[in-house]
Amino acid sequence: MMMKKKVTAQSCLKGALWYLVVGALSILFVLPFIWMVSTAFKTGPQCVDYPPTFIPRPFTLRSFTEVFSISPMLTYIKNSAAWLLMGFPASIAGKKTSGLPSCFPP
Repeated sequence: MMMKKKVTAQSCLKGALWYLVVGALSILFVLPFIWMVSTAFKTGPQCVDYPPTFIPRPFTLRSFTEVFSISPMLTYIKNSAAWLLMGFPASIAGKKTSGLPSCFPP
C-alpha cells in the first residue's frame, strides 16, 4: 500500500510561490513576442508612438506587402525549406549510424 504524503501549510505555500514565480517569468518571456507580433500589424508612426499600445488601430497588413515587394522574401522561404528538407533527414541518418540511442524506431 502506498503511503500518502502529508500536505502542510508550508508545502502549499511553497507550491503557490513556485507557480507565482513561474507565471511571472513566463509573462516576462512571452511579452516581447506578443509585442513583436502586435508591431507587425501597426503602421510606421504607431510603432514609435508614446505611450505605446498593444492593439494596433487600424489593423493593417501593409508592412507585409512592403517586405514582400522590397526583398526577395519568397526566395528566402524556399531556401529555408530546402535546407530543412535536406538537413532533417541527414541529421536522423547521422543519429542512426552513430550508434547513440534514438527516439525514432529503427
